[in-house]
Amino acid sequence: MRPALPPEAQVELHRAGLAVARWRRADGRRAWGEVLATLLPMGILASAVSVIRDRPLLVVVSSVGLGLGLLRLFSMFHDLVHRSFFPSPRTNDRVGSLLAIVLLTPLLRWRIEHGQHHAGVGNLDRRGRGDVPMMTVDEYLRAPRWARWRYRVFRCPWVTFVFGGAFLFLVLMRRPLHPERRVRLDVHRTTLASALYLAILAVWLGSRLFVQTVVPAYLVMFAGVMWMYNLQHHFEGIEWSREREWNYVRGCLRGSTCYRLPPVLAWITLHAGLHHLHHLYPDIPTYHLPHAQAEFERTALAGWSPPITLRQSLRIVRWTLYDEPRRRVVGFDALSERGFAPRPRA
Repeated sequence: MRPALPPEAQVELHRAGLAVARWRRADGRRAWGEVLATLLPMGILASAVSVIRDRPLLVVVSSVGLGLGLLRLFSMFHDLVHRSFFPSPRTNDRVGSLLAIVLLTPLLRWRIEHGQHHAGVGNLDRRGRGDVPMMTVDEYLRAPRWARWRYRVFRCPWVTFVFGGAFLFLVLMRRPLHPERRVRLDVHRTTLASALYLAILAVWLGSRLFVQTVVPAYLVMFAGVMWMYNLQHHFEGIEWSREREWNYVRGCLRGSTCYRLPPVLAWITLHAGLHHLHHLYPDIPTYHLPHAQAEFERTALAGWSPPITLRQSLRIVRWTLYDEPRRRVVGFDALSERGFAPRPRA
């Protein structure tokens, strides 16, 4: 039986809900403003590509800018999946279906898997859906040699943030492995539509310019998404629990980042660092998160999510394993410390 929240924590949760209530409603004008603020710069960069095609340095800069634009669109897509970006559920679904083609991400499949991720945030027994893989020390020590080698390769930063992102979007998202027929069909539709979209771009730009701009732009997006996934749930101070000890509120607040990104990164990611609040109240649109966080900080629950610093966030590549008895993330180098050995099976 899971432990219930203490009475005082339940009171604070009620107070927090009242404090952020006004920010849990989508604003149509603000939402469309965010869309335009993303698409207009991307349109300018895309139009400029044909003019600067003979200037390699400018082409590279443009491709990086387009990649950051795609990353911002992915942050919007995340809200559209939750149906929290626009006031109308139908508008969320229609815009989300269009962005799904550009972002190579089937809407229905991602909505289901992301919902499973939300339902088990901070729960060690529910890992595997919408998560970047993280083994516990005990699991790693018990794993066969080939499994340990595979995990170490995946945890190499270049593999995680470049090849891992490409593998997620280009391979895993293309596999229609789901019991529901409508979800499988949505995967196939998105794959075909995305292939047609990329083919049109290739014909319009030409193969050389396509490789110079579109391919790097998507690699930037892949790396950015993987960076956000890692940052949001693999950081110093994170606390994960087993099913018997876990509760949703603590999982949200202790298992997700409270991180105020620098202004430019906050704009690009739509305040993705305030992930603890998003998990606790997923209906808060990302553009309202800073306001909601300001209200939330006045409640006692805010102390459950100690903020991480910029320096701490840059060290996420070091945290590759979770030390369950000590409730902390560690690196592979910690395996040489005394006391790390497989625990006896229960």
